[in-house]
This record gives sequence, structure tokens and C-alpha cells, in this order.
Amino acid sequence: MKKILGLILILGLMFAFTACGSDDEPEPTPQPVVEDEVEAPPEVEDDDDDEPAPLVHDGDPTVVTIAVWWQAGDDPNWRDPITGEIAMEPHRHWALENAWQTVLDELNVYIEFVQYPADLREVLLTSVLAGDPFADIVGMWSGSQGTILAQNILRPIDQFADLFADEESSWMFLDPLFGNNFFLGNEIAHILTWPMVFNITYLEQVDGLRDENGNTIFPTCLYLAGEWTWSRFEEYLEVVEAHFRGVPAPVRPEETITPFQTDYRFTVRKALQSAGMSVFGGQGLQIDTPEAIQAVEFIDRLMTRGLMNVQLSSGVVPGWTWSGGDFANGEMVFAEIPNWMQTSSGNALAERGESMGIIPFPRADFLEFDDPRVQMEKNPGSSFAVLRGTSDEQARIALEAFRLYTIQSWRNIGGVENAMDFRQATAEAQAVALGYDIFHPQIGQDILYIFTNYSPSSANEFVDILGISDLVLQDIVGQSIFGFDGSPAYAVQVAQMVHLVHERLDVIGGALQRDEFVNNMPPSITSSPVIMPIGTDLETFDFVPFFEATGIVDGAIDIMAALYDINWEYADPPTDTSTPGTYNPGIRIRLQDSDGNITGWHNQQVIVYDPDNTDAPTIVAREEMPVVVLDTSASDINWYYFIYEVRDAHGNDLRDRLVPNLGQLDVTLPGEYPVEFTVEDFAGNTASITIEVTVE
Repeated sequence: MKKILGLILILGLMFAFTACGSDDEPEPTPQPVVEDEVEAPPEVEDDDDDEPAPLVHDGDPTVVTIAVWWQAGDDPNWRDPITGEIAMEPHRHWALENAWQTVLDELNVYIEFVQYPADLREVLLTSVLAGDPFADIVGMWSGSQGTILAQNILRPIDQFADLFADEESSWMFLDPLFGNNFFLGNEIAHILTWPMVFNITYLEQVDGLRDENGNTIFPTCLYLAGEWTWSRFEEYLEVVEAHFRGVPAPVRPEETITPFQTDYRFTVRKALQSAGMSVFGGQGLQIDTPEAIQAVEFIDRLMTRGLMNVQLSSGVVPGWTWSGGDFANGEMVFAEIPNWMQTSSGNALAERGESMGIIPFPRADFLEFDDPRVQMEKNPGSSFAVLRGTSDEQARIALEAFRLYTIQSWRNIGGVENAMDFRQATAEAQAVALGYDIFHPQIGQDILYIFTNYSPSSANEFVDILGISDLVLQDIVGQSIFGFDGSPAYAVQVAQMVHLVHERLDVIGGALQRDEFVNNMPPSITSSPVIMPIGTDLETFDFVPFFEATGIVDGAIDIMAALYDINWEYADPPTDTSTPGTYNPGIRIRLQDSDGNITGWHNQQVIVYDPDNTDAPTIVAREEMPVVVLDTSASDINWYYFIYEVRDAHGNDLRDRLVPNLGQLDVTLPGEYPVEFTVEDFAGNTASITIEVTVE
């Protein structure tokens, strides 16, 4: 039956594609020109006719600050304060350093990178509230942008669109959100989201996928012929499923090889894009459109028929990155995997003599192959913006500098004269590095072509940055697909719940219509272990001395207003004041500030001790002692590396109470020095130990 089913299904696949991989010479697929990887810094000449005239500033250089969360990885002028070394790969460092110098030479602008000292959402809000924007250009990691938008601290940059009007930098100017442009992108990469990959070797084993000449009809053949559609993909999976039904996987034979495994939250986004829609893109929210409903119904049908499976970790939440690991283990033919797991997956397949290909998600049958609405998903990832309070003049200078710095960096990295040629120039080297079999005798060049053109230039999906992904992709899509809690089909589910998404988006849109800034950051809570003697009455115990809370607007917040919970269901074991020991976490608290922002639960351990205990603590030194480097500041030495364990008679950890006597230690002279460590437990019992510390 398996062979008969495969024969019936493949007839439709073969109808128009017998040329793919046949003995006859097929029409060659147009391929990109792939240049050799640049080994030395290239000479780059800019064509002034292809970009806006630069803004040149006379006199002393204008300083433009760019805020980032990891200065060592972004600032070409950063040096390790101790060793003086750079943190970047040498070629990337040269590329960024040259771009920095280009901005200084051409614009007379000195770019200065600054690193956020704390959560950037708090830092930026606090700086704008104080009337002193933290930087001229502010970087934001993916997922932070929705919170920052709702603070109403970003200034629209619509008036500066002319700076990004040329082809080389237009991709940086991201689509408008809520009526205005706020964000800039700076990343050109071949793959920025979870790509759809496939095991080439597995497909070569499927007799039902061969044409009349015995050549495998790969998905790349169907794609380049314009026939890679939802229905074709479904038929293709039917053949694959019939062949591998019950076949053990190579690494974990208790698992069988399935046709397609994924994290449905990423599959649904691709399905919407393949139907010309987005969850939330330049046209706003589109999850309740007829096209979106058909896209989700297609995913639902694949799952119902056993052609697509999802491994759930809890409720409707898939195991994070599980599809990447399972694909590497050979447990499915098609998969959507995290972009950062491409190399490891390709290597794992290669170790078994297998190889990996890449393919765009199939398009909706009701759209033509060349319909511009059909795209692969590209989310903005990290992005950049300008804060309110930045003057028009400084904003223009900063944006022009950021534009030139970005495109010159990509010119340098790719060894090209135009940043838009980066992908084509580096595609072969990148595809090989990521593990794609571009040397496969039948489809290697097709894989390279698809890889080169896989991702659109500019972002088209903003669901991740607006704080609505869990609501849309899990509560609406996931619940409807898996039918949990009696959830109806997607068309009904989305009709019933789309107002919740609009309400959440209206919070952002409403904030942007206001004149004042919005504090939407919950207070921060700091704490120390809660220490109490046995027999303590938890109802009357004063927890206040162990906690502090601070709000961005309120400042210090009265901790007496906090909600305490010491015996919640996940406390294991719950705090027992009749038994000495450490309960971690033993207590959790949360509170609210004057703007209504509520913290998450803050957990802290509870230590119960016996005040009548008279046994001295125990101190155990490590068997192998580290060496203190000459001239190291004694205050920078982590003494935990010297002491293995410090506990009281009931096993409570006392390392935080350990006190070293450094009176005889001289870090300026090589030698061995005695250092005495003393500790006092909660009942007042003391112990000490002396160890020899080597300085060299």
C-alpha cells in the first residue's frame, strides 16, 4: 500500500517537472555571481550619484552617541581595560573601524558608543523624564520596542525619510507603526528568522519522489518551477510520510522519522506571509482576514492529517528550539529550526553522511509565483530609534551618521561597493558555513540561489516587538489548533478574541497620542535572604528589613504595601519554621507603584536556624587553589574560588558571611601568603581556617 500510495501521489508531482534532475539538459536556473571572500581590506569608492548628498559639518567634529547593550561587540574603539585587546573577529573589527573613520572623514562626525548601565527600558525612560536623552541613537533588543513605544519617549522620524531614500539604505527605514516611522534596522543577513530546512539524503531514499528517469524531484525543483504551493507541499508530505512511517530515527531509535516537525508559532507567521498577510506588519493587524484564516486552516489540516507535528512542553507552548535538536538527530525530513542552529544541524547531518537543504515556505495556492505580496518573514530583530528631547538638528546629523556607518560597515564586511550586494557576494561562503549542501550534484546551485534570495531586504513582521506574540500565536492560534479548553476552530476563535489584541495595541496607540510620557515599568525589588529562628510565627514575622522596592517615578516604595506569599503551590518544600534549614525559594513578594505597574513575583530564600545551637560551622578549602595574578587588586579576588564550602550545623550555606584577613597579603610581590578566613553562623558560633595564597 505504501508504494501504491506513493505512485498515485507522485503522478501529480511529475506532471510538469520531469526536467528537474533528468538526463536531458534542463534550462539552467539563473544563478547569482558569487565573488571570492575578501581576505584583505578592499578599496571602496563611493558613487555620490547613488545616495543623498552627505551632510558635512565644518569646524570641530560633531559628537553623535549611539547606545548599545554590549559595547565590546559593537564599538570598534572599545578595548579591554586590562589587556587592551579587542573583542571582535579581526575582519569585522577592521570593517567597523573603517566605517567609523569614514563617518569622521566624510561627515566630520565623531561616533561615540555608550553602553546601557541597566535595563534599557528603564534607562531610556528615566533619561527622557529627566530631560536628558541617554543617547542620540538608541539601540533596542528585540522585544523591548513595544514597551518603549508605549512609554511615548520615541520621536517620529518621518521628516528624515529623505536620508534613506536611496536603494542602498532604504531597507533601514522600517515600515510605519501607528501612523509614524520610529525604527531603523541595521542588519543585513541571509537568514534572520527560523528557516525551513530539509534532509536531502532522506528525500533521495523516497522512491515515490522520483521522475521517470529515476531522479528525485526535490522541493527546490518545485519552487524554481513556480509550483511550490500549499497543496503541492501537502502532497509531497503525504509521499514522505508513507515512506518513513514507522522508520526508527538514527540517534534515538525509540523515535520514528516524521515528515515535518516545527514550532507552530513560527510556521503560522510564515504561512501568513505566504498568503500575502502579516500578523502585524505595515498594514497593521491582519490575523482575522480571510487570507490569514486560510493560512491557519492549512496548518491545522497538516497537523490533523499527521503530516506536521509539534512537540509541546506545557499546554500549547512548544519546547523551545526542540525542532532544531530533533532535526539534527534525524527525526524528521522537513523542519523549521532556529537560525542560530543551522550550523550545528548541518554538521550533525554531515557526520552521518547526510546533507541539508533550504526551501522557502510554500505559497498560498490563490497567489501567483511572482506576486509581490508573497514573502518570507523578516522580523526587525534589534532596532534603533531617536528619543524625544533630541533636537531636529542633532537628530538629522545623528541619523545621517548612523546611515553612513551602517552601509559602509556592510560594504567593508562584504568587500562590495554597494551594501545591497553584500548577500550575493558572501552567499557561497555563508551557505557553506551554515551547513547547506551547495555542492550537491543535482540541486546544489539551486540551494545557493534560494539561500541568496531567501530573506526580504526590510522587516515585514512586527509581532515580536509589540508584546502580542503570546496572545496571538498561543492563546488564539495554539488554542484553536489543539482544541484545548474546548476552543473552537480558528475562524471562530479569532473572531471572539481579536478585540483583546486590539485592546493591547490600543495601549501603545493611545500612549502615542498623548503629550506626556508614560511610566509602564514595574518597580524593581532587591532583597537578601530572610533569616529567622526556629519557632517563628510567619503571621507576625517582620519581612520588611529584607526587601527594598524602587519605582522610576515614585522612588522608594513602602515595602509594607507588598503582597507576601510564603506557602504557594510551587514551594518545594514549603517553609517550615520548626525545622532548621534553607528553603529556596521560601518566600515571594510583589507590589504595585502609583502608576499601577505591578511587579512579577520576586523570590527569595528563607533560612531557619537554631539559636540554641553551639556547634561551630565547618569551612572546607578547595583542593586546588587558583593563583593570584601579580598586581591584581585584592578587592577583585573572588575568594569563593579558594573556599569550597562553609556551612552551619544544619547545612545552611554561610559563604556570604565569610571574612578574609588580608593583612599579610601583598599582591605586588610574588610569593606565598597566609590568609585567614573567619565565619560566624546565625547563632553566634565561629570558625576559622588559614590557607596559603600564591601570588605570581
